[in-house]
Amino acid sequence: MRPINISQGSGFKDFVYELEPRYTIPSRATITDRVVKLYDTTKDNIIQTISGQKIALTTDGWTSLATEAYVTVTAHFINEEWELKDVLLKTIEAPKSHTAENVAKYIGNILDEYKVDRESVLSITTDNAANYVNAVERHLQAVNVPCMAHTINLAVRKGLAVRAIESPVNRLKATALHFNKSTTDSYQLESKQKLLGVKPAKLINDCATRWNSTYDMVCRAAEQQAPVAAVIMEKKLGHLELSTSEWTLLEQVRAVLKPFKTATEALSTDRFPTASAVLPLKYVLLSHLKPSIGDSAALNDMKTKISTDLEKRYNPNKDAFMLLNTSSYLDPRFHRLIHLDRDQQQEVRERVKSELMVIAEDCGGYEEDGEVAAMAKGTQEKTALGAMGDLFGNVYQGAESTDASGRPSSCEELAVK
Repeated sequence: MRPINISQGSGFKDFVYELEPRYTIPSRATITDRVVKLYDTTKDNIIQTISGQKIALTTDGWTSLATEAYVTVTAHFINEEWELKDVLLKTIEAPKSHTAENVAKYIGNILDEYKVDRESVLSITTDNAANYVNAVERHLQAVNVPCMAHTINLAVRKGLAVRAIESPVNRLKATALHFNKSTTDSYQLESKQKLLGVKPAKLINDCATRWNSTYDMVCRAAEQQAPVAAVIMEKKLGHLELSTSEWTLLEQVRAVLKPFKTATEALSTDRFPTASAVLPLKYVLLSHLKPSIGDSAALNDMKTKISTDLEKRYNPNKDAFMLLNTSSYLDPRFHRLIHLDRDQQQEVRERVKSELMVIAEDCGGYEEDGEVAAMAKGTQEKTALGAMGDLFGNVYQGAESTDASGRPSSCEELAVK
C-alpha cells in the first residue's frame, strides 16, 4: 500500500501518461475526499447489514513492519439467504500496553462504533493468548472460543521440542537456510536435481508462527534428500548431514504430523462454518496419538507431549464447550457425539431440545412429545456417515461400531483421511 501523495509524484504521472495521455490525475485533496466518502458509505452499509443479526467475532492483535501494534475485529454471520458472510469491521492502532482490560476496550470501542449490541454476539474467537482470553471472558463477558488451528500449532510445537527430534529438525532448518542464502550451492543443488531426475524445488524453512511449516519442511527435505546429500558431500558440509536413523525418525514424525496438517487446512476455510468439527477433531487427533508398537522412545515422547497439551484445551467447565458440542450435535456428521461420554451426550441433547422448545413457543406453541420431540429424536437417529462434505472426508469411517459405553471400538477407525 502506498500513500495518497504518490499520485502527485513525477514517476506516477509519467506512468499514467503512458497508459492514457488524456487522463487528468485528480488532486490529492480530491482523492482523499473520495476515499473518505467511500469509507463512510461502506461503513454505513456494514452497520445496516449486521443490524439485528446474530454474529460471531474473530479478533487478533498484530504488529506491522514499522513496529506499530494493531487490533482487528471481523464479524461473521448468516444472511437471510442462508449465505455465510464475513465483514472486517475495523483495524485500529493499539498504542497502550496490551493488557486484558485495554484489549477489551479496543474491541468494545469497535463494537460501539458499528452499533453492535453485546447480546447479539454469540462468541468471540481468539488465539490462546491469556490477555485476549481474559479480555473476552472477564471484561466483555462473552463466550471465548479458542482458535483450533492455533491450538493445534501450540500442541505440535510442544511435541517438536523433544530433544531427539529437535536436533535433526534444527539441522534441516540450517540446511534450508544455507541453500537459500548461498547462490553457488543453490545452483549446484539445481544441477544435482536435474542429474538425478528430481523435480526442481527450493527447500522450505520452518517458522514457529507459520502453521504446518515443520511438516512442510520435512516433506520437502525428504523429496530432495538425494540431491541435497550429493551437494553436502561434494561441498564437505558435514555439519548439515543427517544420519540414517535421524531420517527414519523424521519419516515417523512426518506421519504423526500429517493429520494435523489436514485438520488445520480443513479448519482454515472461510467457505463454511467449522465450529461443529472442533471437538470431534480434537478427539480424532488424540486417538491418532495413541502409542503404537514399534514407536521409538523419542516418538512416544513427542506423542505424549502433544496429547498432554491438547487434552487440557477446551475446558468442559467453560461456555465454549457446550456451544461447540451443540454445533456438533446439529451437524449430521457428528450428531452422535462419540467424543463425549453418555452423561455429556445427554446434557447436550437436553440443551438442544430445550432451545427447540423455546423456538417453537416463539413460533406459536408446541405440543409435548409432538413435533419438537420428533425433531430431537430424528436428529439423534441419523447416520453420522452422511454428508461428510469437503471438510474431513470419512473422519468417522467405521465409527458406527461402538462398545457398550458408546465409544468407538477402535481408535484406528477414526484415522483422518
